[in-house]
Amino acid sequence: IDQRFYGLSQSMHPNEANNYVTAVEATSNVVRYHGHCIIRQQSVADHSCRVGMLAYAIALERYRDENMAAQAASFGLFHDACEGMVKSDVNASVKAQYGIRDLVRRVEQDGVDRAFSQDSWHGNILKKLFLEEAPEPIYKILRLADSLDFGLYVHTEILMGNRTILPLLEAFKKEFNNHPEDLRELEITKATYNRIMEI
Repeated sequence: IDQRFYGLSQSMHPNEANNYVTAVEATSNVVRYHGHCIIRQQSVADHSCRVGMLAYAIALERYRDENMAAQAASFGLFHDACEGMVKSDVNASVKAQYGIRDLVRRVEQDGVDRAFSQDSWHGNILKKLFLEEAPEPIYKILRLADSLDFGLYVHTEILMGNRTILPLLEAFKKEFNNHPEDLRELEITKATYNRIMEI
């Protein structure tokens, strides 16, 4: 056992297990992009799976380390799990525009603290995953993978004929350029970006 968790409970408490399953199940029911005219709904579960897959490939190409890639994939899979827990997704631009990002973060923190015990190693690990407490290199990869999935979703909507979502493509391009250049220059990143721009 990892020394950081020595002396903590080895088993997941039944309430923790139930809270975990509830959050996982709910990610399929929380819909993203509400407030926009969309053709195909995307659930948090779908988005998180794609972010995990992209994060894995980005980390593997950037660091050539399977453990780091697996860690990036794990954070990608869980990065929006709190939205399943609180059963809501607040649009990122709304969080920024109305200054409620910290409030949403506190709601998520409170939900995670109630769901998972600090007395179990499971709870400590899950809290970090749910709250995106990743090491900085992984966090940068996670943010890029999240942006790329946003772009892929917008790309698909446009291909299906949704022209009302075109302003989101411009938002994606602006956001993309804020990511570290070493990550933007990776082949997986360039391939994904080029796919998004094929309209």
